[in-house]
Amino acid sequence: MDQDYERRLLRQINIQNENTMPCVAEMRRTLTPSNSPMSSPSKHGDRFIPSRAGANWSINFHRINGNLVAVGTHKGFVQIWDAAAGKKLSMLEGHTARVGALAWNADQLSSGSRDRMILQRDIRTPPLQSERRLQGHRQEVCGLKWSTDHQLLASGGNDNKLLVWNHSSLSPVQQYTEHLAAVKAIAWSPHQHGLLASGGGTADRCIRFWNTLTGQPLQCIDTGSQVCNLAWSKHANELVSTHGYSQNQILVWKYPSLTQVAKLTGHSYRVLYLAMSPDGEAIVTGAGDETLRFWNVFSKTRSTKVGVRCAGAVAVSCGRLGLGGVCIRSQPLHQDTINPIYCGPGAHGLMDQDKTSTWVCMEPRTISQKGRESRDWRMDPADAN
Repeated sequence: MDQDYERRLLRQINIQNENTMPCVAEMRRTLTPSNSPMSSPSKHGDRFIPSRAGANWSINFHRINGNLVAVGTHKGFVQIWDAAAGKKLSMLEGHTARVGALAWNADQLSSGSRDRMILQRDIRTPPLQSERRLQGHRQEVCGLKWSTDHQLLASGGNDNKLLVWNHSSLSPVQQYTEHLAAVKAIAWSPHQHGLLASGGGTADRCIRFWNTLTGQPLQCIDTGSQVCNLAWSKHANELVSTHGYSQNQILVWKYPSLTQVAKLTGHSYRVLYLAMSPDGEAIVTGAGDETLRFWNVFSKTRSTKVGVRCAGAVAVSCGRLGLGGVCIRSQPLHQDTINPIYCGPGAHGLMDQDKTSTWVCMEPRTISQKGRESRDWRMDPADAN
C-alpha cells in the first residue's frame, strides 16, 4: 500500500467531531457469514498467513514497525511475521505450553504462557534467544502490559496475582494479591505516572487502582460482573472496561471519581476482547457472539459502532487503520468464537485468525451510503497488492 493511499484512508476515517463526552453508540450495520464480502474472496484478496504450530492464542503488532506481528501459539511457540509480505520471519521457542499474552516494548518482546513463565527477548539479537525468564506466577500468565514510559511490565495471572517487574530484576518489584479471581485486564494510565488499573474475573468483579511509585493500593470499585479488559482514553482521564455475565456491557468511567459516564450494550455474550485505535477515539470489541463491534467512545461526536459477523477468530488484531473497510486478505468465513484483540499504531488493518490457523487481514475504508458516513467490509482487488 503506497503512502498516498494510506493518507487518503486516514483522512476518510479520522472524522473531526465536537462533542467530548462519550455516549451510547448507534448500530450502523451488521454483516453475517452469508452476506459478508469475505465469504467470496477474489484471487487478488487471498493472502493467507498460515500457522503450522497449531491454534494461535495471542497476537500483537510491533508498536514502531507496524509490519511486524508477534503470534503466540497453542504449542508454546512465538512467531514473528511480516504482515505486509505474509512471511514468517522467525520462530521463538522457550515456552512449554500455550502463549496467551504478548507485549512489545520497542524491540523487546514479552510473552506469557500457561507454563507460568514470562520470557523477554530482543528480536534484533541473532539467534533469537530468551534474554530473561521471569518467574513469579503460580498459574497461567493471562495478561501483560508495559507502562507508558516503557520502564515497568505488569503481569496478571490465573493465580489472582498482579505483579510488576522492572528491567533489571528477575523477581517482581511489586506484588498485589487483593484480587479474588484471575487478572487478565491490565491498563497503565497515560495521564498519571505510575498509575495502574487491573480488573478481576467472575469471583472478583472489581477494578482496582494502584500507585506503583509507592506500592500503595488506591480506589476499588465493584462492577458487578467479570472484568475482561481495561483501556485508558488518551484524550480524557477516563477508562473503558468490558464485562461478562450477565449484561455483557462496555462501561466508561471517569477517574478518579469513578463515575460511570457511559454504558454500551449490544453484545449477547461476554466481551472478552478489546483494542483501542491508535488515535485514541475508537475501540473494537469481540465476544463469543461471533461479532466485532466498533465504538467511537472517546471521539468528539456521537459514538458509532459497526457490528461485523466475522470469521471464527482465535486471535484478532486491530491496527492503525482498523475501522472497517477494504478486505485485502480474506477467506470463506468460519463460525466460531472471537478471541484476543490487540491494537498497534503501525499496523495496516484488522487481523483475525480462525481454527484452520489461517489469518484474515482487512484494511479500512470509510464509504458513504445515502448521504451519511458508514463503514463496511469491501473487497478491492486494486488495493490488495
